[in-house]
Amino acid sequence: MKLKFPETYRHLIEAGINEDYTMGYASAPGFRAGTCNPFYWFDLEKNEKTSLKIFPITYMEGTFIEDLKLFPDESSAIINNLMNTVKQYNGVFVPLWHNHTVSDTLLWKNWKCVFEKSLEVDSN
Repeated sequence: MKLKFPETYRHLIEAGINEDYTMGYASAPGFRAGTCNPFYWFDLEKNEKTSLKIFPITYMEGTFIEDLKLFPDESSAIINNLMNTVKQYNGVFVPLWHNHTVSDTLLWKNWKCVFEKSLEVDSN
């Protein structure tokens, strides 16, 4: 089921879920909410702040190979830029990786290293 506003978020709140990590673009890396910082969802129809904290996705790995048709090294460069942007704004880096993409097989051959690089933390 796809996200449906405002019903999906209202259902999450009713179920006692206080955090959501699903807001992101499927076909482009970047910040769908326009920010890399978590925020509380505001229900416009009810004109009220809610208890649901949204953590925007920084990127979904499938975007690079399936939509943008990029190679691992090109994708790593974009991911590095996104990581630097998140650092610059003291945000939260939220990548979305699927299990099959780190298998290093078939379409995802040579992508495991991209995943591993994205886990490295630069302490500078």
